[in-house]
Amino acid sequence: MPKIKEIWCICHSHFDLGYTHPQPMLMELQEDFIDQAMELCRKTKDNPEESQFRWTCEATYPVMKWLEDAEPERAEEFIQLVKENRISVAALPMHTTPCVTSGKLVSMMRDLDDLRETLKNPIHTAITHDVNGQPWTLPQVLLDSQVDFYMTGINIHFGGVPFQRPMAFWWETPDKRKLLSYVGEHYSLFSQLFYTCENDTKRMHEGIEEYLRHLEEQNYPWDFVMLTATNPPMYDNNCPDWNLPELVKKYNEEGHEVKVRFATPEMFYEKLLSMGEDTFPVHRGDWTDYWNFGSGSSAREVRVNRLAQKTLESFDVLECMNGRNSKRRQRLREEAGWKSILYDEHTWGASQAISDPHDYESQSQYIHKCKLAYEAADLAGYLLAGEVEKLEQNPYQSEYVEGITVINPTGVTQNIDLVLPREWKNKESQLSGVRAKRYIPYINRTGEKEYFAHENQAWMGTAKVPPYSYQVIPFTDIEKYLVPCEGLKKEAGKIETPYYEVSICESTGRIRQIFSKKRNRNILDEASPWSFFELVRETVDERYQTNGRKAIFPRDVDKGNYSISVWQHDWKAKRVGADRVAGWNVEIKSDRAELTWTSEMPGTKWVEQTVVFYGDREEIDLKVKLHKLPVESPEAYYLAFPLKLSADWSCAYNTAGQYVMLDEEQLGHVCRDFVTVDNGVVLYDEKVCYGLCAFEAPLVQIGDFHFGQENRQIERKENPLLLAWPLNNYWDTNFVAAQSDVMEFSYRFYCKESFDKTQMWQEFTRGEMRGLIGAAVYAQQKTVKLLEASQEGVVTRIYPAKGEKNSFILQMKNQESTGKEVSIRFPAWKSFRADPVNMQEKETGAWKKEGEEVSISLKPEELILVKVTGVSEKDFSQ
Repeated sequence: MPKIKEIWCICHSHFDLGYTHPQPMLMELQEDFIDQAMELCRKTKDNPEESQFRWTCEATYPVMKWLEDAEPERAEEFIQLVKENRISVAALPMHTTPCVTSGKLVSMMRDLDDLRETLKNPIHTAITHDVNGQPWTLPQVLLDSQVDFYMTGINIHFGGVPFQRPMAFWWETPDKRKLLSYVGEHYSLFSQLFYTCENDTKRMHEGIEEYLRHLEEQNYPWDFVMLTATNPPMYDNNCPDWNLPELVKKYNEEGHEVKVRFATPEMFYEKLLSMGEDTFPVHRGDWTDYWNFGSGSSAREVRVNRLAQKTLESFDVLECMNGRNSKRRQRLREEAGWKSILYDEHTWGASQAISDPHDYESQSQYIHKCKLAYEAADLAGYLLAGEVEKLEQNPYQSEYVEGITVINPTGVTQNIDLVLPREWKNKESQLSGVRAKRYIPYINRTGEKEYFAHENQAWMGTAKVPPYSYQVIPFTDIEKYLVPCEGLKKEAGKIETPYYEVSICESTGRIRQIFSKKRNRNILDEASPWSFFELVRETVDERYQTNGRKAIFPRDVDKGNYSISVWQHDWKAKRVGADRVAGWNVEIKSDRAELTWTSEMPGTKWVEQTVVFYGDREEIDLKVKLHKLPVESPEAYYLAFPLKLSADWSCAYNTAGQYVMLDEEQLGHVCRDFVTVDNGVVLYDEKVCYGLCAFEAPLVQIGDFHFGQENRQIERKENPLLLAWPLNNYWDTNFVAAQSDVMEFSYRFYCKESFDKTQMWQEFTRGEMRGLIGAAVYAQQKTVKLLEASQEGVVTRIYPAKGEKNSFILQMKNQESTGKEVSIRFPAWKSFRADPVNMQEKETGAWKKEGEEVSISLKPEELILVKVTGVSEKDFSQ
C-alpha cells in the first residue's frame, strides 16, 4: 500500500431544508453562508496555494436564491471566484429521495444551462451527501445533462453503503453508459476525525494518524484521500469554518509527511481521471436507498404530493392541447412544481422531532414541510381546472351542462369511470369556480367532501379513451356507456366474476382464496397466517427488548464514522391483525363486485377496507381507509399479499421510471429490506406474474417482513409474502413521531400469465393516473387526440418546451432490453419536426426528422427527450 501523501479537503455547507433550523430561516442562512464563504476566499487569497480556502455549494437551489437577491457587483465577484475554482457549484438543486419520478428528475435539471450561462461555468459535478442512494435513472439524467462526475458522502445512520469506502467506480446506466462515481466517507469527517473544532494542530495530527491507520488496515490503494469539512457543532446547514484555513496553513508549515490541500470537486475529478479510466471498476444497478422508509411517517402528505405531481403532468398535457398559457399561469406551474420537488427533499423535519415531538420547532418544521405538499396539490388543482374548462370553452356561469369531457392524460388507453356530480344534470346555476375544486387531487380521489359527497355522485358507466386524448359525451348519449356486466354473482362465502372465484370467511369477511379462471390456479398461499389485503400492525416485542427505536438501530456515531453497521438483525417484532371485524358486506353493482369490511385494531379508531372485482377487467382495485391514533412508540402497518409462487421466483420493481431486478440489478450492499417504487412491483415464476401498483404509498417489502435485517439478498422461498408498507414511525430523529387522523391509500393488484415489462408498465400507468372528468357546457360528441404513437406507454410525458409557443417535449422511455422503433404523429398538424434534445432542451446535433409522421429509434432501456415543433403557425388548440 502506498503511503498517503496528501489529504484533500472539500469544504461545504451540507444543505438540509430544515433539521437544524425552521425552513424559512434556514434558506436565509444558506444565502448568508455564501456571502461568508466569499469573504473567506478573499481573506486567504495570499495563502500558499494548497491553504487557500475553497468552498463548494453542493446544492444549486440556495445558489439560485442567492443570485436572485445579489447586487450586480456581488454576483460578478461570485462568478469570478467560480472561474478561479475557489468556489464550486454542483449540479443538483437539492438532495432528494426515491419518491421522485423520472419526470421530476428531468425537471430538476431543466434550468441547469441557465445557471451555467449566468456563472460562465460548465457545472459538471453532482453531489448527494447524507442520503443513502438514488434511483438508477439518475445517472442517465446526469449524463444527458453533461454532468460526468457524481459524489456521495453517505450517512449510515439507519442506512448503509454499497461498497467499502472510500472508493470510485464507473456507475453503468440502464442503457450501458458510464458515470464516474465516488463513494466517499460520511460528509464532515475532515472536521470530526481531525478535531478541527479544537483548533489545535497537535490534536489534528493525532486524528490524521488514527485515520491513516484505518485506511492502512483496509488496504486503501491510493496515495491521497479526500474528506469533506463542515463546521461542528453545525454538521448540517453550517457556515464556513473561519479557523480552518489558518489551522491548515499552520499544519502544513509544520512540515508533516502528509500535506493538507483545500480542493473542489472539479479538482478531485481531474485527480481521479489522471489515474487512468481503467483504475476504477464498473458496477451496474440501482443505488437502492435505505433512508426513504421515513417517508412512511408522513404517509398522508406523501400521497398528496405524489398526486400533485400527476395533476401537474395532466395540466402539461392539456396546455399542449389548448395552447400556451399566460405568464401568471406559467409562473404558478413553476411554483407548484418546485414545491412538489422541495417536498421530496430528504429532510422531513427538526432534529428533535422524535425526542421532543411537541416542541414548538418540531411542530413548526413539520407544518412547513406539509405545507409544500398541499400547496403543490392546491395550485395543481387550480391550474388543471382552468385547462379542463378551456378545452370546451365553457362559460364561467351557465344554467345547465349538456355533457361531460372525459380526459386521458396518459400514454396508454384507459377505461375511465364516468363519475360526476348529480347536480351537473340539473337545470340550475352551474359555476366554473365551483367545479374547480374537483381537480384538487386529494379531494378528487376521496370524493367525500362538502359539495362532492359520495351520495351526490353518479356513476354513468365506463368510456374507453385513447392515449393523450379526450372525448366529449353529451348526456343524451351517455346511457350507451352504462353497460351491465354479466357473470357477477355473490352467494354465501363466495364472489364470482368472469375472471375470479373468491372464497370469503363468513364470520370475518377475510378473503381465504382467489381462484383465477384465466390462469386456472389459486393466487393465495392458504398456509399463510395473513389473508389477502389484510392490515398488519408491527411493533417491538417487549418480551425480548425495550420498546424503542434502539431495539432496531442503537446509533453509535463513532462506529458510523468508520462505516461499522449497528443494525440489530435479530430484533423481535410483534405482529397482529385486527382485534375484531365489526362487519362486512358484498355489493354487486353494474360492472363490479365490492367487498367491504370494517375492523378494529390497536393504534386505530377504525379501519375500512374495500376490494373491487370487475366484470370487464382482470385487475383488482384495493382501498384502505383508517382513523389513526397518535402513537409515539415505534410501530408500522402493512398490507399483506400471501402469494402462491414456486421457489426461486423473480422480482422487478420500478423506480423513477426504470425497472430493476431485485438483487441482480442492485449495487453491492444497497437496501433490499424494502424498496421505494415509482408505481409498481412484480413477482413472478414460470407460470404466473403478480403485480401491485403502489403509487400513492410507495414503500414495499418483498418476500417477508424484512425491516432492520440488512439483507444482502432476498431468499426466494416458495410462496413469498408481498407487503405494501404505507405507515411507520421507525426513524429516530427528524421524521414524524406519530401520525393521526383519517388517511387512505389505493392500490391495484394484477394477475398475469407472465412478466412483460411493457405490458406491466402500461398497467401501472393506468393504476397511478386514472383519467379525468370535466363538465362540457355545450357538448357535441367528439374525440380529440393530441398524439398518436405506434406503441403505447413509450411516450411517458408531454409538456411545453421552454419559451417556445409551438413546441413540446416528449419524454420517451424504452423499458425493454432490446431496441425499438416508435412512430409518432400529431393529428392536429399536417407536418412537424422532431429533434432530440438533452435535459436542458438543447438540440444534441443528432438526427432531425420531419413529416406528418416520424419514426424514432430508442436503444435498449434508453430514456430520451424529443422536441416536436409544428412547421405551420397553427398550434394544437382545437
